[in-house]
Amino acid sequence: VAQIVGHTTLLPNSIAFDRNGNLFVTDTAMGGDRLDPKTGGHPGLVRIAHDAIDNLMDDDSSAVNELFNKVTFTPIPGFPNGVGYWADRNSICVVTMGGQSPEGTAIYILPEDSFPRTTLPSPFRGDVGTADGIVFTPAGTLLTSRFAGDILVVPSDSAPYPLSVAGRFAAPADHRLTVLDDGSCLLAIPDQDRNDPRPWQQMVKLIKLPKGF
Repeated sequence: VAQIVGHTTLLPNSIAFDRNGNLFVTDTAMGGDRLDPKTGGHPGLVRIAHDAIDNLMDDDSSAVNELFNKVTFTPIPGFPNGVGYWADRNSICVVTMGGQSPEGTAIYILPEDSFPRTTLPSPFRGDVGTADGIVFTPAGTLLTSRFAGDILVVPSDSAPYPLSVAGRFAAPADHRLTVLDDGSCLLAIPDQDRNDPRPWQQMVKLIKLPKGF
């Protein structure tokens, strides 16, 4: 991948597949200052076409040359973190964890048929705070975890608001959502306090969301 996109991937952070099996990987691009020699980061989104995933393991240089149009990179400022496929919109969504608003702490919606692309649209939301993961309910509601210690609910047609739950989070991280048989959803959120000296006691918290949420 580094040969094709022209730079090293420093911190691959989150992955997603679209409905056609194409693979998307966010590179938060942090940590290059700790390498020897130091390496500058290129934050953004790597897209690997479905029919190129296995071929990337081929040592044949001619095979690598054939992959140049199937492995692409989209620069994203503000340290891209979580990525997910929003089936209702057939789009890839990326949430960032820092930078200047609106280009920094933002959620971007990138239509699947717009790749390869080297530019970004205006943010879907530019006021989400320092965010980590991203998931979508069947009703089209987006949820993202924030380092501030909460889960932000982003409805498609109204203002965002923090999810009201019992207890509190220390630092909710990248989360996952599954739809249950009755139409409700179960949200699994690892709570990883980076300052906790006893990381083995950190927990995955489960939240049940009602049908239609």
